[in-house]
Amino acid sequence: MRLLLLIFALMGLAGAQGPASPLRLVTSEGVVTAFRGAAALRTPAGRLIWRRDLPVRWIEDVQVTGESLLLAVAAQDGSGVLILNLRTGLLTGADLLAGANLNVDAAGRGLRRGWGVEGERVWWVSTSSGAYISSRTRVVDLTWGLTQEISGVPFARQGPVLFFSPSTQISPLSQPERLALIFWDTRAGLAQSRTFTVAARPGCGALLDASTLDDYANDLDGPTFTALRRDGCGLFRSRFLWAQSERQTPGILPAP
Repeated sequence: MRLLLLIFALMGLAGAQGPASPLRLVTSEGVVTAFRGAAALRTPAGRLIWRRDLPVRWIEDVQVTGESLLLAVAAQDGSGVLILNLRTGLLTGADLLAGANLNVDAAGRGLRRGWGVEGERVWWVSTSSGAYISSRTRVVDLTWGLTQEISGVPFARQGPVLFFSPSTQISPLSQPERLALIFWDTRAGLAQSRTFTVAARPGCGALLDASTLDDYANDLDGPTFTALRRDGCGLFRSRFLWAQSERQTPGILPAP
């Protein structure tokens, strides 16, 4: 019933947009093509195995994991992910949010464009606007159908761990002493958060509010998470070990 409601919520289609040419993906079952609101599977020789017209405005991207075909879609009033059986083309699941945009342009180091597959889990970045713009990451367990939400956008990967910049109403532009991080172990499906404190350097006064994004740039490198900040003496870097306690004393380095 829930799946049917999600499907009917997508009806009442508007004019198609999306990718200008068909998407194409070679799989173990054949060649998947998707264009506007339809997806199909053909043999390598071109014989049609199945074709499905879907209640969406357009299909943004396609991926495959196991026997599941995953479609990133834009609907009439929202976006999300549809899950089809790769062999039959039957719709087996959906994760859709009204009023949200699937942020396929949210690129990160070692990551796909705004969505991806981790084993039996698919994640996608949703952006919505209201009093302020909010971005969050939805995670769907393809085996159990459970949904998890992470309040942030992934920006880097190290092995099985994805790292997220948290989405908060308070911008670090005005709180330069705050260094927040979320990391998600894709094997266990568990997300943890850390909020480190960037201390001012002795004799340099308080940290200054950043006037540009470049003034509080954060960087992840192996076990270290580094924040670029500014005080009365100029730019400097504060380095933390991201997997350790929030109360650690950071290393202080000169600006690059």
